[in-house]
Amino acid sequence: MQKPSPDRPILKKGHNCWRIAPAKRAAVLIDGANYYAQLDKVIRGAQKSILIIGWDFDAGVKLLPEQPDYPKLGDLLRSLVEERPLLEVRVLVWSVAVLQAPSAPLPVCTENPIRVDDVMESPKLAE
Repeated sequence: MQKPSPDRPILKKGHNCWRIAPAKRAAVLIDGANYYAQLDKVIRGAQKSILIIGWDFDAGVKLLPEQPDYPKLGDLLRSLVEERPLLEVRVLVWSVAVLQAPSAPLPVCTENPIRVDDVMESPKLAE
């Protein structure tokens, strides 16, 4: 197997990615608390779209748990799309559960189990 190099990049526009563009800034967030605090800022600042991709999606998590009145993530996303007519939220979650029962609604792991279908009631929240 050949190693990637400037002459042989891993990403190829139109082949395995949509486009290639330089980033104006980037950061590595190691601590979960720092990540969630930054995610809160980004989500609250979104005007056009929010795309969440991952192994799991917990709509019941609080990004800032030290703030007692802070909303759960699902409630925050729902309130933002209701306040901002142009904002679209998309959640792509993959899981072993999908392979076991592909036609079943995807469960969301929380203290009180809920389903993505139940959280994403707004037509502007898509999965």
